[in-house]
Amino acid sequence: MTRSLLFVALILVISAGCRRSTFKNSDSDQPANQGGPLEVRPGAGPGVMGVHGATDRLQLNNALEQIRIFIDAASVDGNIPPVQTTYEALKKEAPQYAKYVDQKLIVLNPAKTREEVWAWAVLPQGNFSVLTSSGIQPMTRQELDQRLGK
Repeated sequence: MTRSLLFVALILVISAGCRRSTFKNSDSDQPANQGGPLEVRPGAGPGVMGVHGATDRLQLNNALEQIRIFIDAASVDGNIPPVQTTYEALKKEAPQYAKYVDQKLIVLNPAKTREEVWAWAVLPQGNFSVLTSSGIQPMTRQELDQRLGK
């Protein structure tokens, strides 16, 4: 009886921490793993679990938010600063975020107006956090390509 209660309690604790992803995998109708606490990373091999997916996503979104603040402050008459200006400012003022651009985890888009995509971050499992004038939005590759006019 005690073992049964402990087993049920363990199952409840484990299931309380599980969440379903809202991202869709572009190749299927099944939700893609979005780097939760126990995300399986591509190339990690069978059974090897990565624990950095959620942290990576959080850090990338924080970097995108800082880029948004800079672009908002540097915008003049609705015109977005050039990519090179944004990158140089990041290197000088926030090198911890410039490294994401260097590593191609964040891509600065040469947007000219506030309505365009300003930048995006490449997330685990091929999804993206996309920076626009309205903030950071999760998107699939197809949605990002559509926004970029590809």
